Amino acid sequence: MLHLSQCDQKISWFAAKNALTIIPTTISSCKSLMKLDVSDNMITSLPSTLDQLNELVEFDCHGNQLIALPSTMGHLKNIQRIECLGNLLTEPGLTIYLQVIDKSFKYFCNE
Repeated sequence: MLHLSQCDQKISWFAAKNALTIIPTTISSCKSLMKLDVSDNMITSLPSTLDQLNELVEFDCHGNQLIALPSTMGHLKNIQRIECLGNLLTEPGLTIYLQVIDKSFKYFCNE
């Protein structure tokens, strides 16, 4: 298991299928986190501190119980892929949040 105190290298955190209900806000201390997979859990909301993960390239949160994504996700400078299929999202896709990104970006949130 990854301890968040070990986040000084470029890393990936795979926590899929772990019956998680939250992502700890301390995840923001992982400044070098490049891939975050929390798919197929029971997460109902995401911490607004995700925007502090400046190196994050891929974020997979499909198969949870999310009803919204934090607007702060638009501040993710290096994000290239977000997958959030299989949630309870009531808002339109991520384009509102990710208008600041001026490069190729893929998101998968509409079923």
